[in-house]
Amino acid sequence: MCPAIRTLQLYPLSGREIEWERRISRARANLSKAKPISFNQQVFQLLGMGWADENPDQLSPFVTAIIEKQQANGGWSQLEGLPSDSRATGQAFVALNTVGGVDVADTVYQKGVRFLLRTQYDEGSWFVRSRAWPFQPHFESGFPHGKDQWISAGGTTWAVMALLLTQPKIESVTPVNWMSISFPDEPKESTPAVSARTDWLKGVPRIDFTRDIQPLLERSCAACHGAQAKRKKGKFNITTREHFMKGGQSGVPAVLVGNGNASAIIKMVTDQLEDLEMPPLSKRKNFPPLTLNEVALLKSWIDAGLPW
Repeated sequence: MCPAIRTLQLYPLSGREIEWERRISRARANLSKAKPISFNQQVFQLLGMGWADENPDQLSPFVTAIIEKQQANGGWSQLEGLPSDSRATGQAFVALNTVGGVDVADTVYQKGVRFLLRTQYDEGSWFVRSRAWPFQPHFESGFPHGKDQWISAGGTTWAVMALLLTQPKIESVTPVNWMSISFPDEPKESTPAVSARTDWLKGVPRIDFTRDIQPLLERSCAACHGAQAKRKKGKFNITTREHFMKGGQSGVPAVLVGNGNASAIIKMVTDQLEDLEMPPLSKRKNFPPLTLNEVALLKSWIDAGLPW
């Protein structure tokens, strides 16, 4: 119903304006009585009523209800009991700001902005775990996050919309002739093996697994994922190269060989994945997190092809 309201407003048919106004009015009355059963429905209820020009005083309870669902980390979750994610958080902000009257300088908004900036990946995306039953075979679209890429693309879109609302408004934009824009040729990518050899020729030592990587894994990861762990936490096993690459129970590969920045393991050890930090926040007294230099070593190891 809510997208239909927006469609009638943005694309009216000439000569039917009065009919359109009546239809939107009826939709507004219906929405005000609706009982949403998910956060997505709750957000669109507010958006639809706002688009239908509901009185701000009437919107106030709906705005408050959304604000009350903000979690301690600044984000919102799609369902009760799930962790905060960029999709729900971005949706909340777009609704609260565009129709709910919540200013981007408000504490509520600023807490959420910090959550979004904290959980964004280096390549610019946000990760949202899929809840759909896997009845349809997965295919690669080129967006990050493997089998979770479809919902992650939506979450990234909502997050970007929310962050754009914090930027100064531009009154006018000079039209761009898109046909006249030229783009430089993309640089040719070298294979991981060539990259590693080139570094060696420049005098930079190759990453040695036994010397550089294994001590980090044994110190901070092996208790939960190594040989001495009877039950591997999250089914993630670091005892062999093949197990390490496979990842855990989510089915997402832990590493993308030759691409450390895009590898899930780097996101985990740099605390970019909410509730998937490695080592877990609650265990860092006994298992220290990786330092910046150690993270750089881990990235270089992955970039070099994961030599074991």
